[in-house]
Amino acid sequence: MSDTAPTRAVATTAGVRKQADLAQVTGSVSIDMIEQYLAVEHKRNIRALRWVSSIFLLLIISISALAAVFGLKLVEQTRRAEAKVEQLDVETRQTLEQHGKTIESVSSTATDAGTRAGDALNTVTEEKNRYRKDRRALRTDLEGFRKWYDAKYDLMNESVDSLSDMAAKLDAKDKQERERRFEEMETRLREEMARLEQSIEFMRRQAVVSAPAGAPAAVSVAPSPVENAAADVKAGETIEYPNGNRYEGEVKDGRKQGRGVFYFANGDRYAGEFVNDLRDGAGTYFYREGHRYEGSFKEGRRSGAGVYRFANGDVFKGQFMNDKREGPGVYIYADGSRVNGAWRDDAFVIDQ
Repeated sequence: MSDTAPTRAVATTAGVRKQADLAQVTGSVSIDMIEQYLAVEHKRNIRALRWVSSIFLLLIISISALAAVFGLKLVEQTRRAEAKVEQLDVETRQTLEQHGKTIESVSSTATDAGTRAGDALNTVTEEKNRYRKDRRALRTDLEGFRKWYDAKYDLMNESVDSLSDMAAKLDAKDKQERERRFEEMETRLREEMARLEQSIEFMRRQAVVSAPAGAPAAVSVAPSPVENAAADVKAGETIEYPNGNRYEGEVKDGRKQGRGVFYFANGDRYAGEFVNDLRDGAGTYFYREGHRYEGSFKEGRRSGAGVYRFANGDVFKGQFMNDKREGPGVYIYADGSRVNGAWRDDAFVIDQ
């Protein structure tokens, strides 16, 4: 309605002009009616223009309000975006700083590791050179020791042979000494028996003289000291022990003395000489594992020259002390190879 008001007003004006022209032509319409009609039409046109202007203004205001609201929202979103961008920028900088520190730390660690690796490589190289040098020196020393000990071993073999001859002579001399002592003891025993018989005969005579008639002569004769001494040493006795051990051999005063065999409950066995209830002198000790020792004993332990034969076929020949290898010796393996050297506290040592 408001859009068509100007057009209608123009059309009305055109009509009025036509009517005026018609009035002039005809002269039947008065001027007052025309002016009144024009005034009414003018007011109507003004109202129409006001309505159109109001509607247009309202439309402009609405569009402006919408634009303002959209602009405010856009500004708010822009501010939020800028805040997020700033926050992301700060976080990015912090992350970059942390990565930079990490990279510096890793770089420093890598540098230190490279330095340490270089030092370790130098140390390994030095140790290899030192090892090679020591090995060459040890090889030279072993060659010298081998030559030295070959000469010593020959001398030791001569000494062992000499000791064997001396031991044989001592055994022969000891046997002669034992025979001599036994003959002396037998002679003394015969003399004591003769004296005892004379004493008994004298006591019988005295008893016959001093006894009353018809009374029997009772004479008690005490054993002589020689008879007691002869009874102390008994050969071929057997002693059973509560723990399962057993001894067969010579005994004196209830103790093992002389030659005999001692059987252990665990399977070991010793055959040889005893002194004062202990292994002492020449003997052989058989171990249940198959090992065997042949040689000298002192106060129950391996001491002196001896040979130790292992169950696997290895053999050691040399000196012992307190059940341990001590001094010069030779170790012969089952395959025939041998090691000549010196032992200390049951361990092989190189004596410079």
